[in-house]
Amino acid sequence: ARQKPMMARMESTGTISLDSAFAAAFGFAKVSHVTLHFDATRKLVGVRPEADPRAEGAMRLTHRTRVSSVRARAFFESFGMKIERTMRYPIAFDADENLAVIALEGMKRKRGPKLKA
Repeated sequence: ARQKPMMARMESTGTISLDSAFAAAFGFAKVSHVTLHFDATRKLVGVRPEADPRAEGAMRLTHRTRVSSVRARAFFESFGMKIERTMRYPIAFDADENLAVIALEGMKRKRGPKLKA
């Protein structure tokens, strides 16, 4: 049986949740903060584990039994993205960049000025 792809959950509140197996496998379970990154052309969100809570843009990563999550509403708003309902998106880990990559297929962008990271 093929392993089902890992998924990240994006809630309508702007929270990004990584399941605990993914968090444990790629070093997120050990850190208290992450930084978020966005590639607008490819519609990818990057989540990087961050050892230093004072790093620029670091956001608190909360750990629960089955998920680790980060509140990212302001991040999404800054790129004009609206999460209308809770959705699951495929997630992969890019070891070269030390980054979890979430592919936002079908995510709608609000009209308005394009913002740079």
